[in-house]
Amino acid sequence: MPDEDTFETVEERVERFEAVERDTLYALTDPDGQPLWSIADLNREMDRTDVIDYVNGLHRAGLVKNVRRLRVRYAASVPAGADRRPGPLVK
Repeated sequence: MPDEDTFETVEERVERFEAVERDTLYALTDPDGQPLWSIADLNREMDRTDVIDYVNGLHRAGLVKNVRRLRVRYAASVPAGADRRPGPLVK
């Protein structure tokens, strides 16, 4: 049974999830950031192992578009509503 000190309410879990999702969105859409992220690089940048779950959620919600899944698990994205498109991806 968990200690009372480590108990996390639903609201705290949602807050934590939203914070990670927001950080993922900012990393993918930062105009000064890199246009192509590998999932491994995002995991390292954010010190996590589950970034792909957040990328998938953002893509399904329509907050990022043009998420491309390549064989080596890369994600290239453009903010939803943006007129620019990422350049061609080199194999």
